[in-house]
Amino acid sequence: MLAISRSKPHAAVTIEIKEGPGEYVGRTVKGVYKLDGDKLVVNVAVPGRDRPADFTPDGEDVILFEMTRQPDAK
Repeated sequence: MLAISRSKPHAAVTIEIKEGPGEYVGRTVKGVYKLDGDKLVVNVAVPGRDRPADFTPDGEDVILFEMTRQPDAK
């Protein structure tokens, strides 16, 4: 399950883990996201930790993803 909120100062995302390592299945991760042109930046905390306040990759308890849309192949 994926829940998105466009709250301020950063939009929030909450993800329920359905598949993966056994210790994480059924748990929830909380994060923030921003869309900047063709780049999506998502910063999530490991299950059981508080939602990150910003996009700083702060220690071992958060994971920062930066994904860029690729141009359509012709």
